Amino acid sequence: MKILQSCGSNSWGGLEMFTLRTSCELKESGHDITILCRKNSTLSEKAIEKGLPILPLYGSGFFAPALICRIARKISTGGFEVIHTHLSHDLWTLVPAIKLSRVKPKLFLTKHMGSGVSKRDIFHRFLYRNVDGIFAISNYVKESVLRSCPVKSDVIRVLHPGISLEKYGKELFNKVAVRKKFNIPDDSIVVGMAGRMTPGKGHEEFLSAVNYLKDLIKGNITYLVIGNASYGEEDYENKIRRLAGELNINDILHFTGFINNIPEIMAALDIFVFLLGIEAGGHVFRPVPVRRGHIQHPGV
Repeated sequence: MKILQSCGSNSWGGLEMFTLRTSCELKESGHDITILCRKNSTLSEKAIEKGLPILPLYGSGFFAPALICRIARKISTGGFEVIHTHLSHDLWTLVPAIKLSRVKPKLFLTKHMGSGVSKRDIFHRFLYRNVDGIFAISNYVKESVLRSCPVKSDVIRVLHPGISLEKYGKELFNKVAVRKKFNIPDDSIVVGMAGRMTPGKGHEEFLSAVNYLKDLIKGNITYLVIGNASYGEEDYENKIRRLAGELNINDILHFTGFINNIPEIMAALDIFVFLLGIEAGGHVFRPVPVRRGHIQHPGV
């Protein structure tokens, strides 16, 4: 099939990486792939590196008639059978563009995140009425879509974004060499979290936990914050770095910045921290305070 993958984001996180990975795997399966993206975005640069054709047409506007007309012309002449977007925001451009085009490709949306904002007004009903199918990356996201969007259950399919476990094999990396590369002492217990630095990922809670534990646990412990802010979120990263200074934990906590090879840095960790603070199934999961005596060396 000839498929147009759409992602108008300027960030570079899991969603954008998934767009690129999906495009590459579809290309390897024999499909003809083009990525509709923003000019000079990281996604556009990575797509070019992978040899994928791009249409760098997206801008920063929410509804741009001129852009809609340009994309409509590309759809009319591009021979696309399927348009697959990874951002619901893109629907504001894609649905009118398809309506204006001379052809009518199938339109699919992958929902990577839940939403607490109601999208049942007349405008969203128009948009979602023209979506042929929705992929949700988890059951939680599916339920969130059903609560917030004007769609029925039969148009949504849960499609988990799998990963290749072979990339994370312990035998692939020399733990001592990896720690040396990142200036981590060999005898240190290493605790880390990884993710785009954006509100809701749990960075404040992680730093608060480090501050709580620094006097509670005696020993050589190094804490890592892996990742950085995406486009437009630099102020949040600066806030987190200032918080580390205010808590006086910069001597035991290190910011690695963006790491391209996540499996490698994971090999240096003894404990990986994942903080979940989202509402799921009617419950809110939050970090639980650690009580004395409940922390052990990872080898014990």
